[in-house]
Amino acid sequence: MHGIGNEPLHESYFTLLVNGEKKFPEVLRELAAAKHFINMEYYAWENDIRGNQIKDVLLLKAREGLKIRILYDDYASRKIKPNIIKELKRAGIAVVPKIKVRLAFLANRMNHRDHRKIIIVDGLTGFVGGINISDRYDNSIDTGLYWRDTR
Repeated sequence: MHGIGNEPLHESYFTLLVNGEKKFPEVLRELAAAKHFINMEYYAWENDIRGNQIKDVLLLKAREGLKIRILYDDYASRKIKPNIIKELKRAGIAVVPKIKVRLAFLANRMNHRDHRKIIIVDGLTGFVGGINISDRYDNSIDTGLYWRDTR
């Protein structure tokens, strides 16, 4: 079978990653293996272990010359503005807030936030689902919570 033109169709498959201790090692592995570009869109990104691990691999890939673009929810990811966002921007990564917060007291009441969680690596690998970039979603890190992304 062929796709557009005479390009062969690539075999597609998916793996269900039910929680952070399954997802984050795979995400970090795929980000580290990226060769051309990384696109991300996230609702909540925390300044914690997992948040900084992802930041560190993105900084490494930026130094390798990859094109990296990130959209983040301005309210839900507000804790990374003073450090992670600044570091990513200094490295030449395109980091843009989605739905910029002007009146913070209204931001948590309006349900018009960007709740997407998407990573695309080289147009070949993608991650979607309900797991934000936060230790709270990884049961191998003791946060006092238990998270499962599926039933």
